[in-house]
Amino acid sequence: MPTESTAGADSAALMRERADGSCACTADARSAAVEDVPPQIAAAFAGLERSNRGHAPTTPLLRAFHAVLGARLSERTALLTEQLRSPDPATCYDAIRMAQELITSWRGEHSDHVLLLAECLLPEDPYTSAAAGESLGSLVPVSEPAREALAAYVAAHGPDAWATPKPLLRHAHQEAVMALARLADVRALPSMLTALDTDVDAWRAVQVSGHLRPAAADLVPQLSRRLAEADFSGQWPDMSTAALMSALAALGDPAAIPQLTDAVNTAVRHKQWRTATSALDALASFGPRPHRLSRWSGC
Repeated sequence: MPTESTAGADSAALMRERADGSCACTADARSAAVEDVPPQIAAAFAGLERSNRGHAPTTPLLRAFHAVLGARLSERTALLTEQLRSPDPATCYDAIRMAQELITSWRGEHSDHVLLLAECLLPEDPYTSAAAGESLGSLVPVSEPAREALAAYVAAHGPDAWATPKPLLRHAHQEAVMALARLADVRALPSMLTALDTDVDAWRAVQVSGHLRPAAADLVPQLSRRLAEADFSGQWPDMSTAALMSALAALGDPAAIPQLTDAVNTAVRHKQWRTATSALDALASFGPRPHRLSRWSGC
């Protein structure tokens, strides 16, 4: 039975022996569209399914090795290096979540782990790249060392990749763009404008728009237009409405105030009190301006 001191070395050797394996994950090009289900919900379930899926037969054993090593971070880093640089795409893919779990579980300097994740942004493997981008986006601000790798990946395919008909590439590009936007990097802007212009997965761009305050002049008109077009008459307002208001508040551009005020009026008229509250909260973020509310104060 291996001891803690030998577990890391033994598992690294296992990685090298596994290097000639094959990966079924790169052939997974399924893109299921579910009617009448908000895209945010469909994406959440798809992400949950991917995170629970094992791609390499060695993954349970490797998780056990990580559990045995525990706080021996140097040895776990060596093991993760072998996993994430493995020629076997399935092994590399499953290691992304393990690296993310290590980073979020232990305080300390994680630049080496982040850079290993950044190495998984592989132009020839969008399936793995999407997982790496998603993990890096969830690790902000710890993922700062991956900024340039994310920007390079986004630039490699250009902003049109956001709306490409190729589902794997589209997903990978979007995840990288969103991670870059969460780092407040304006190099994410061209792809986000493509999303808002084409309406392809625009809700994803809305989610991260609030992080790009330097690009407020470009984003606020687009977001305001979408808020003006939102339907407040249904029993359940569009899930994107609250996200739009939150993004406009985060961008902090007073040009959004008239549209947010109109949203309050419209929500009150349709008795959408929760939506009205969200709009008021967004307006409050701009500071006290009582005169701005005079149009609906008598409602």
